Amino acid sequence: MTRSLRDLIKESIIAEAIGLILEILFLFGAVYFVIFTVYQLAFDVLESNPSGALMDLIINGLNVIIFLELREFILAYMSGKGKSVVYVIDATTAFVLREIIVAILSGAISELTLLSLTLAALGGIRFLISKAMT
Repeated sequence: MTRSLRDLIKESIIAEAIGLILEILFLFGAVYFVIFTVYQLAFDVLESNPSGALMDLIINGLNVIIFLELREFILAYMSGKGKSVVYVIDATTAFVLREIIVAILSGAISELTLLSLTLAALGGIRFLISKAMT
């Protein structure tokens, strides 16, 4: 079954429109993150809570990284380029690392859990290095 040129053009225009809508949503998301971070920092400074300000800055910075990873994944998926699995793994890794850092900063993680996470991270790095060398 062959598709006509008209169908291909329609699909291309729809894909470009969806990509443009996603770009606009990501732009609004980025502006929201910046405004929200400034608001939280101002609130923490007014409350004389420097540790809270630092924690909010770190958490929101990590949220921006996750947001950018997701943006990269979706745009690569929409364009049909790139290895979408790699982008999913990168975004997931950024999210898990954010959760680990938040848990460490809030003191909700025990020393044994921290050692286990370190061992898992070293194992993952070792696996990646061994794959890269072959």
